[in-house]
Amino acid sequence: MPFKLVLTTALLLTLISCEKVELSQINQNWSLEAIEIDGKASFECSQMLREKEVSLVIEPEEDHFRFGGQSFVNAYFGSFSILKYNRSSGKLNVKGVGSTKKLGPPALQACEDYYFKMLDAADSFALSANGELHLLGQKEIDGKPSKIELIFHK
Repeated sequence: MPFKLVLTTALLLTLISCEKVELSQINQNWSLEAIEIDGKASFECSQMLREKEVSLVIEPEEDHFRFGGQSFVNAYFGSFSILKYNRSSGKLNVKGVGSTKKLGPPALQACEDYYFKMLDAADSFALSANGELHLLGQKEIDGKPSKIELIFHK
């Protein structure tokens, strides 16, 4: 019987440590690769991403994560909590996105506004096998509910 207890304890500790290691994969410096709406790339903002790098830096705090980076025009920041997690995906709660207030060219400003709204609407995430971070959510666009996805690479 003691052997079973030791084995069970070792297995549980291994599973717990694996989950923490995998969750720690989001604590990275990311670059925005694509903005998708209902599975299709946002054409204008995709073009802008070729000219301008949008970064996302995620850092753990005690009971939540801080994020920040450089958007199309401004520096930005915010925080989120992970509500549920199962190895490579989970539910999250974004607690607001703030930014500096510089004005930029209208096309870059429009993409930045769009990016901030989508970031704020994200309610789940997934880590892909090829190392991408996907932030997912729902947002009303042009009067209809749409699936949104922000795709980041390291």
